[in-house]
Amino acid sequence: MIKIGVGEIQQVLHRDMPVVTLEQIAAVHGVSIKTVQSSYREHKARFQEGKHVFHLDFAEASQLLAGQGVKASPNGLTLLPKLAISSL
Repeated sequence: MIKIGVGEIQQVLHRDMPVVTLEQIAAVHGVSIKTVQSSYREHKARFQEGKHVFHLDFAEASQLLAGQGVKASPNGLTLLPKLAISSL
């Protein structure tokens, strides 16, 4: 489990790094996914692909999340390292 603020979410590892999905961020903060997606788009320039954000296609996301209790979207998955969350 990863503790974010007062909430805890299922830990997902990508490249041996704890990461979270936008859906998990929304859930732990009690806001809609659209709110988190909007904030992400506003601050997207701050994130370097492969360092601060990871975009996975559906096949990669499904493989990564298999058995971890997190579902992959048909559109793929955006992952943020835990440390990048404060940038939203």
